[in-house]
Amino acid sequence: MGEIIQIQIGQAGHRIGYSFWEELVQEHSLDKSGKLNELLLQPSHGKRHVFFREEQDNAYRARSIFADMDSRSISNIY
Repeated sequence: MGEIIQIQIGQAGHRIGYSFWEELVQEHSLDKSGKLNELLLQPSHGKRHVFFREEQDNAYRARSIFADMDSRSISNIY
């Protein structure tokens, strides 16, 4: 299975992308810090690596690129 990198451009792209990532985080039973949430654990069929990269601290990070001339739209996501 391959890996997917999402590219978000502009304020509208960031808003749509934010909703997309919220859904993926929930679907893959991750909490806000990227760690697996045992209370929310759902079968993800081991496909977390498609959209997320696992770090050394066992947290998952999104594979995403943000681009915008106005940094305020990006900083509002975090």
